[in-house]
Amino acid sequence: MRMLLYVGPAHRRDSVLDFSAPIIRSAATDITLVTGGGANNEPSLYEALEHLALPPDVHTTLRAFPDDGHIAILKEVDSQPYDLVILGRLQQPGMRMIHGQRSKLIAQALDLSVLRVDGLMRPVRRILLASGGDQYSINCMHIVTNLAMSLNAKVTVFHVFSQQSLVFDGLPQEEELVESFLRSGEPEAVALKGVATTLQTHGVAAHVRSRTGLIVETVLNEARTGTYDLLVIGAHQTRNSAESVLLEDISSALLDLSPLPVLVSRWNNAATIV
Repeated sequence: MRMLLYVGPAHRRDSVLDFSAPIIRSAATDITLVTGGGANNEPSLYEALEHLALPPDVHTTLRAFPDDGHIAILKEVDSQPYDLVILGRLQQPGMRMIHGQRSKLIAQALDLSVLRVDGLMRPVRRILLASGGDQYSINCMHIVTNLAMSLNAKVTVFHVFSQQSLVFDGLPQEEELVESFLRSGEPEAVALKGVATTLQTHGVAAHVRSRTGLIVETVLNEARTGTYDLLVIGAHQTRNSAESVLLEDISSALLDLSPLPVLVSRWNNAATIV
């Protein structure tokens, strides 16, 4: 995979480098290290390169732009194709109220997969893939599969479906409803099992898990209680503008509130599975 990593001055920069290093070492063929601030920040490129301790077969490019960090990232992405952009929080916590969350805006705006590193940072051994249960979930699996294979990580394919069926008396309990749903031929269940099968075909330990509830709250609860190391959310094509707004709101909330690093996975320019 061809990756871009922002290494300029930023909140918890060294922790972001520590988290990113195993991913880059195991999954990258090319890596571009980027900083803003021009020549004054060029030393940060060499410090990061030493910190990452990359193997010699990973082709490395160092790029310093005179602009702010978020502009530097956008300019580099415009200059050549990438499979994955990795960045931490670009501002100190107090500045987010003034300028907004630039790392989140980049993650939402770029037309490629973005790993926003924040929250609990530890080696990626368990991945929580929050799936909408549609056919586009299968199409955005390339990045997830590559990372899981490279890191020998397990994947939980997680789906949240409506609580409406639970409001009537006499219906089965949640566990029974979930199991019945996963055994059914419903399109969502078929897509979820297809995602797990794709992962398993490439040697990744994967299983499907589903719960009822409100999407954001249920995904966050699973992320907090399931000893996961990375949350993956897919950016899917939508049927109408209302659905697009809903998915953007869900994505925005998960990026705001996730206790884990978040990978926003997009299928349209994902790398080929190795």
